[in-house]
Amino acid sequence: EGDAALHAMGDDAETCCPTGHDDGTDICAILWDHGLGPEYAKARPDGTPCDPGCECCRADGGCGECAGDHVCEFAGDYGYCTSCELKFAGDDGLIEYCRTEAGAGFDWAGTHYDNTCTPGDDCTPGYLAMECRDDGHLWSGHCGAVPCGEDCQMTNDLTMETGYQYTCEPGTNTYYYDEDIDGNIELEAQFEACGYDDCSED
Repeated sequence: EGDAALHAMGDDAETCCPTGHDDGTDICAILWDHGLGPEYAKARPDGTPCDPGCECCRADGGCGECAGDHVCEFAGDYGYCTSCELKFAGDDGLIEYCRTEAGAGFDWAGTHYDNTCTPGDDCTPGYLAMECRDDGHLWSGHCGAVPCGEDCQMTNDLTMETGYQYTCEPGTNTYYYDEDIDGNIELEAQFEACGYDDCSED
């Protein structure tokens, strides 16, 4: 599915944008080390900011990545962020522990807490293909255990899914990321035409 498509974008997507989101660039959609998909950004497509405590949200406001001093909770598949102070009100030691460990994740009283919103491990190991179509749309498809080839169907139009934040240069492996779709490119990088996701990323 589209959520994992940017895993195949190579070293540029991995190293260009450290977590913390303090460089002024909206890089939520390519935080593949957190498993976020291209539907997540620092604001909703209409420009409305993410809810307080949420650093990366999708169009409906569901959060994918909370601030480091928050934990993610769910209502169905809708992630939302709760501050450590509110979640563990009255226990100063646990509040401080939460602030320190939420980024890596921690277990307390039989519950796992994390600032990343991942409702279970739905990753399936396999090959992921990407291609740039003649119209400048970036497509991806899961190929399962079979290496990328004619049998691998391109099923996700990442350009449409992100409202044209992602486009590409036909005939090349170059893709572009335009944060607010104003024609100013925030990122130009290379994607891998075929990559293998072993689901080992944290």
